[in-house]
Amino acid sequence: MNSEVKTIASLESIEISIVCPVYNAEDCIEELYQRLTLTLSKISLNYEMVFVEDRGRDNSWELIRTLALQDKKIKAIRLSKNFGQHRAITAGLAHAQGENIVVMDCDLQDTPEDIESLYKKIQEGHDMVVGRRSKRKDTFLKKTISRFFYKFYSFCVGVEMDHTIANFGIYSRKVINSFLKLKEQHRFFPISIKWCGFNCTSIDITHSKRFKGKSSYTLYKLLKCGVDNIISNSSLPLLLICETGVVLSFFSFLYGNYIILRWIFLGTLIPGWASLMVFLSFIGGIVILSIGLVGLYIRKIFEEVKERPLYIIDEAINT
Repeated sequence: MNSEVKTIASLESIEISIVCPVYNAEDCIEELYQRLTLTLSKISLNYEMVFVEDRGRDNSWELIRTLALQDKKIKAIRLSKNFGQHRAITAGLAHAQGENIVVMDCDLQDTPEDIESLYKKIQEGHDMVVGRRSKRKDTFLKKTISRFFYKFYSFCVGVEMDHTIANFGIYSRKVINSFLKLKEQHRFFPISIKWCGFNCTSIDITHSKRFKGKSSYTLYKLLKCGVDNIISNSSLPLLLICETGVVLSFFSFLYGNYIILRWIFLGTLIPGWASLMVFLSFIGGIVILSIGLVGLYIRKIFEEVKERPLYIIDEAINT
């Protein structure tokens, strides 16, 4: 009897879940669904797809809703407003029930066929396997910003981050359970999942051009995301500002003593109204920058203490 119960339980358990945040991707949904279905059926019959529609401006939800009504393996979730990609990922992970969970973007730059390779690798005993985009198909500007951000972020937090690794990867159930315990408002999945620790490895994957349309991440959004990530995860900028203040104060003290000694021994003062104004302007800029930086940290504290939910679900199907 016990063996029969175990057999039934194993048949009902979900082996692999796919979590996809969706935003303005109506041109990709049908193709993504077909390729995922073909790939996942090779791995296991016990799979599910979790699509989280982040309140875009196109017909993505209507397409996802139609697919979910036709295929019970699809969990369709629509958020009440645009909460952002990484909160949408969190919503999907909270509803994924698989023993192994794949996180991927919906624009088909992450190749669904690579899921099979990720799955085989995690079966070797790793807790998570991430995809390394050795040949990225993004624009030169986006790749440059990404490379610079990850290097600066690694310097700020003291943890080495790889700019070729993004969301695409497969994660064991215990890793996702640990990730879901994180409560901070600002989220960036690759950084947060790395903070959880565990045994991680990577494999080379195919990074494709966007199937259709263009990315919603503008230059401004990329820069804002970078600043938010650094402010949310590192106090080093505050330390750098303090050190800058100490250095400027030290050189100002030396320069002041130089002026006094010159007046005592030579009886002359150093002319230089223009240089003085430049110096004062520089100091003023540093002061304003320092106040602004402290303001950014206070804003983050303000957002955290309100303890608002990370997302609100408007509609859900098959969940």
